[in-house]
Amino acid sequence: FFSFFFFFKQKTAYEILSGLVGSEMCIRDRYQRRVHGILKMKGIVIFALLAITFASQVLKMDPPKYDREEAARRAEGIVGHSRSEYVCNQVVNYAFYGQKNYKGYLADTYLHFGSPANSPEAGYVCVAKNGQHVGIVSSDGKHFIHSSSSKYMVIKVDISQLKYIFPMGYVIRKPEKQFLTSFYLQYF
Repeated sequence: FFSFFFFFKQKTAYEILSGLVGSEMCIRDRYQRRVHGILKMKGIVIFALLAITFASQVLKMDPPKYDREEAARRAEGIVGHSRSEYVCNQVVNYAFYGQKNYKGYLADTYLHFGSPANSPEAGYVCVAKNGQHVGIVSSDGKHFIHSSSSKYMVIKVDISQLKYIFPMGYVIRKPEKQFLTSFYLQYF
């Protein structure tokens, strides 16, 4: 019976520990892969949330309720009203949405309105590059309607006056009924 026992080699403590280290390494590697996978997924989720947040900010405006010519006519209807009734963004809000305080749209909101245009036409929106002032081009395309802080009323001025109304520069935006769709097609 004794002779049979010596045929099997017993493992030393070092050999046993190295075996445990190997299995621990497998467990550790498996854990690291799992953690790396989780971090990678979190990164993807965070990126997706940031993209959604950005898109919701850029695309937060509703498509205009009225077409640009009709909006220009609506704006012409409030020329002469006091600035206390209509500040600049309220002129454009009223022209396109029928409500001067529509969803709290401010002048800088119109920097993302519709699509960019090169020259003003009837019903186009002109916005200061810094987003501080906005107005709409009249239905004849030759005048600009905005709420003047110096005259303290909604006025209609010659389109050539834009450079004086917006001394720091301006952008022209073309309203579109389905501008959200066109934005997706253009940028995504």
